[in-house]
Amino acid sequence: HWMKSIFLLFQKRNEYDITLTSHILPFGTAAMIASWFTHKPYVVIVHGMDVRLTNATPLRHWIAKTVLQHARVVVANSNALAQEVAQTFQATLPLVVYPCLPKKEVGLESSATNTPDPQAPFTLLTVSRLVERKGHAKVLTALSKLKRSGELPAFRYDIVGAGPMEATLREMVSELRLEGVYFHGAVSEQELEEFYRRADVFVMPVQNDRVDKEGFGFVFIEAAVHGVSSISTRIPGVDEAIMDGQTGILVDPEDAEGFERALLQCFTDPEYRQQLGQQARARVEQEFFCENQFAKMDPFV
Repeated sequence: HWMKSIFLLFQKRNEYDITLTSHILPFGTAAMIASWFTHKPYVVIVHGMDVRLTNATPLRHWIAKTVLQHARVVVANSNALAQEVAQTFQATLPLVVYPCLPKKEVGLESSATNTPDPQAPFTLLTVSRLVERKGHAKVLTALSKLKRSGELPAFRYDIVGAGPMEATLREMVSELRLEGVYFHGAVSEQELEEFYRRADVFVMPVQNDRVDKEGFGFVFIEAAVHGVSSISTRIPGVDEAIMDGQTGILVDPEDAEGFERALLQCFTDPEYRQQLGQQARARVEQEFFCENQFAKMDPFV
């Protein structure tokens, strides 16, 4: 509870120098109020849905604005979210720290990259919550059309994750008579590694939801570190995780035919998709190690 958090921060005031919170409300409020008594600064790390939910009522918006304007620094996970926060709350432009991977957990040897079976069908992968905005239905529709046209006669589509859309998606697979679609639910880290290594392409054509915002898309980086390119939609935030034509392919959210063409291009041109995957992995090594990203916060903590 936020009131208990205020008491705890006051009680422990001699044991810390700064407070970090990953929610504007209610814990950002607690950090701000505690700072009045402890004189300890606080940092707020924002994410898409958190920002959108503050607009539910004028009071929530005012509290959030006050919390952010008095923070030592506000941290966003993309330039797109940073711009939205600055405009929505008339706050200083947040510091952008991208989602990242610890270097020690990322093997740089060739065995760490994806190793698709040359005898296996074209393999697609989505890793996410099974909710509408992640675009699973769009992938299934595209696969159905490409299969009926004969342009993509055989494929395997692995869906990793759980959520409220599972029953709907399973019914859709049945109605479209799609073979080669597999639902795996929640998996272990080791199993997830195997899915990435076997994939030819990562697909997640997310929608720009008004509340549940896709602030960045860390799974695109997870795919990239395995040398797997991604196909997604051109929306703010995602276009920072994927560089169109360099580390993956971005299509307009409403361009169903464009999404189908992107799938077909990755299927018919394996050299192109492998080039995208290699460039995606190189970008991770250059930009998305946590040692590099967290260093941005050194002046503030």
